[in-house]
Amino acid sequence: MIEIYTDGSCLGNGKETNIGGFGIAVLIPEQGDLNGFRLDYYESVKAYDTTNNRMELEALIKGIKLALSKYKDYKCIIYLDSLYCVNICQDWIWKWAENGWLNSKQKTVENIDLVYKLYEVLTEKDFPNYIIKKVPGHANIVGNEVADALAKNDKAKFAKILQSHEEVFDFTKFLDF
Repeated sequence: MIEIYTDGSCLGNGKETNIGGFGIAVLIPEQGDLNGFRLDYYESVKAYDTTNNRMELEALIKGIKLALSKYKDYKCIIYLDSLYCVNICQDWIWKWAENGWLNSKQKTVENIDLVYKLYEVLTEKDFPNYIIKKVPGHANIVGNEVADALAKNDKAKFAKILQSHEEVFDFTKFLDF
C-alpha cells in the first residue's frame, strides 16, 4: 500500500500579496518490515497571490496524478488534512457537476479552474486503486508533517522530521528542496 500525503498552505491568506505552497510526500512500505516505510518521492511548490484552499486543491490534484502515473500498479491511499477537499471529493463535486458547476446558492463554484482539474482526475477510469482519506492536521503523523513542512517550505522542520526518523529516512539526500 502506497501512502501519499498532500498539504497546502498560504501565508497571508486572502491578502493581496501572499505566498502559498503545497507539498507531497509519498511513503512506501519497506519489504519485510510491516512498520517500516521509506520516503519515495516528495515535492515542494511555491506560489504567489493564492489562497490556502487553492494550494490544498493543487496538492490533491498533483497527488492523484502521481498515483495515476507512478503508482498505477499499487493500491494507494491519498491522505490530506483539508476537510474542504475531502468534502469536494466525496460529495460536493458530483452535485456541482450535475448542477452545471453552480453551488447551493446558484453561484459559480469557487476555484472552478482547479475543481475542473480535480473532476478530470477523479473520473479517470483506468485507475480505480486509490482512496482519499482525511487525516488530522498537526497530529504528529509523519507523512502529513512532511507534506506540511514542504507546503510551507520549512526546511528546518523538514530536516528535523527526517532526522528524528532516520531509521526509515536517509535524510541527507532530501535536505535540498
